[in-house]
Amino acid sequence: MRAIWSDTRFLEAACTVEVAWVEAAAVQGIASAEAVTELRHRVAALTAQHAEVLAQLRQGARPIAPLVDVLAQDASAELLKVLHLGLTTQDVIDTALQILRGEAVSQIERSLTLALQTLDALADRHRSTEMLARTNDQTAAITTFGLFVAEGAAELARGRARLQLAHRNNHLACLSGAVGLSAPFENASDKVRHHAASALGLSYNPALTSPARDRIAELHFSICMVGNVMGRMARTIFALQSDTIGELSEETAGQSSAMPHKRNPRLAEQVIVLCDRLNTHFSGALQATQTVHHRSGQSWMKEWAATQDLFLTLDAQQVVFQRMMDKLDVDDTAMRRNIDQAGIRAVSDRVFSALSRQIGRQNAKLLTKDLLASRVQHHEVVKKIRMLNPRIDPDSVRQAICREMIVKVAASKQREIESSWETRPHAPRHNKVVR
Repeated sequence: MRAIWSDTRFLEAACTVEVAWVEAAAVQGIASAEAVTELRHRVAALTAQHAEVLAQLRQGARPIAPLVDVLAQDASAELLKVLHLGLTTQDVIDTALQILRGEAVSQIERSLTLALQTLDALADRHRSTEMLARTNDQTAAITTFGLFVAEGAAELARGRARLQLAHRNNHLACLSGAVGLSAPFENASDKVRHHAASALGLSYNPALTSPARDRIAELHFSICMVGNVMGRMARTIFALQSDTIGELSEETAGQSSAMPHKRNPRLAEQVIVLCDRLNTHFSGALQATQTVHHRSGQSWMKEWAATQDLFLTLDAQQVVFQRMMDKLDVDDTAMRRNIDQAGIRAVSDRVFSALSRQIGRQNAKLLTKDLLASRVQHHEVVKKIRMLNPRIDPDSVRQAICREMIVKVAASKQREIESSWETRPHAPRHNKVVR
């Protein structure tokens, strides 16, 4: 990913735009084949002069003028007639960035596919591993670890689909010239633009006079959403590694320099921090939509930096997330122990519902509170209820709080999630994406 967002790769992409532009003019009979060949040779020889152009890039953040000067130096009259003709600095920069974004998105997609395969296998392995679900950091109800992972995988897959859609909507070349009304080749100008964009693997929309920065912001948002899914999962995984819960642990947990007993969840910690950094970068990227007048160098300067930061941060986060999930140790014994210790609290919602159907909500609420106050264990719930109210039908309560039945319900829900095309990386894609 760093290679994609290097200054050298950016200059290569900018040169590719310049060559595609002259080639497209040649297809329309405007430029000569000799001019195209000459430009290709000049681009190939530019490697030795990269240092000079890169110095301009780092100094003023506007590398296109010095790049064109280098390409034009001692060039033939045929090449000088068409080189960079009708293009602006922003045209070349925006189009070059679109090329780089395409490469970066492809790399992100490959990493996401690997992550989804890992999550898919982990969810399947723990389909029947019961655990406590917690809300507001307190015991809520029984669920399964497999369902937790499957829900995260489904959300990550939706993030991948959202990223793919945003990329397709945004994969446009910007070759419209000054304020989008340039006609360097008269009536053939739009044909040249269409051909150049196609050669670059991009689309061209003649209705756009400047880059659709809202679409770029949408792509940036989709990057953040992918990172936030991993961040959300990491926050729960981090919490479940606390010594008071102890249900998960990282195989490569960090050590404390002063307290030998500690096993710090370093990988989860890094995923969370990188998630927060993504959100900070997106704030800067969003500011790029605030263009002054028709075009503004301020916009693409902010966007240029933010785009790199977002992709680099997400790539780093994906690497750590993959390591975390690969090395995650699930202690199913600790999970069962925590359920046992929770007693009736782990099934109070089910007890309350079963009682409400028999004696009404208010009476059921009072009886459930009595049960909670007595700290009755799970296997003693039915017996205690009969002592407090002999009129209660014990079978309905017994069925409601049956842990095997709860696990079956969770497994059924997990199968519903897994039947969705988004969850599994090998499943066929639908044309529509729910956003």
